[in-house]
Amino acid sequence: MPLAAPTQQPPAPTQPAAAPAQPAQPPELAPSTPIAAPPTAAIPLPTVPGDTGRFEFGSYGRVQVASDGRGGTGRSANIVAHGDRIDEDSYAELELRREDQFAPNVTSRVVATLALFPPFFHFSGDATQAIAVRNLYAQGTYGDWTLWVGSRMYRGDDIYLLDYWPLDNENTVGFGVSYHTQIARGERRDGFEVALHGGENRLDNMFQYQTVDVPNPAQGDETIVELNRQRLSASLGISYLYDGGPGNLSAKAKLFTQLQHIGPGTE
Repeated sequence: MPLAAPTQQPPAPTQPAAAPAQPAQPPELAPSTPIAAPPTAAIPLPTVPGDTGRFEFGSYGRVQVASDGRGGTGRSANIVAHGDRIDEDSYAELELRREDQFAPNVTSRVVATLALFPPFFHFSGDATQAIAVRNLYAQGTYGDWTLWVGSRMYRGDDIYLLDYWPLDNENTVGFGVSYHTQIARGERRDGFEVALHGGENRLDNMFQYQTVDVPNPAQGDETIVELNRQRLSASLGISYLYDGGPGNLSAKAKLFTQLQHIGPGTE
């Protein structure tokens, strides 16, 4: 008798595979708050009450370009005692000043001026430059009074084109005091000034300084000072400026006197 085929059961339904785990998201952070908001305008710097100081720079110079037309260098053509500046050698000055105003009638000034003498490097090819300190002094003003001390060119009025000072033209190490005021004359103001100066110098020339070589048993010879004398100078200037007003003639009168003393020349 035939056997019945076994009845096959349908497979059990399978469970869907679980989705892969997603990485945990970090908690959302609140935006940080800046310590200070960026400035919308320039930050003012602290200032010292009453300080109006400033630095100033100035210069003066001339450069001579000349030839004799025959392949040689040019030379000065001055034929008078005081020739004009046009025929003078090359020269330059560099000046740095510090000026302060501490009150409406109180000011100060510190001046340093270096002078450069020819020949300049681009002409001679020699990097050794002759330099002189023409000014190095401090000055203070209180009202109509001015006091200065240091080393300076102490000069008054000049004939500029001729490079000539007919009265006060001194190179001095010393001090000076001056009084300047205005004299009311209707709508005009005349000027009156009195200036006093005292200073010294000891030039490096045979008239003021000499040395000689003398025998020295221990070292063969040595140099000693034979002449060393200092020049003392004092000056007094009194000026009056007449103000003629706009479009009219103005005039200035000045009385200047100078006293100098030098030692007898013994060491």
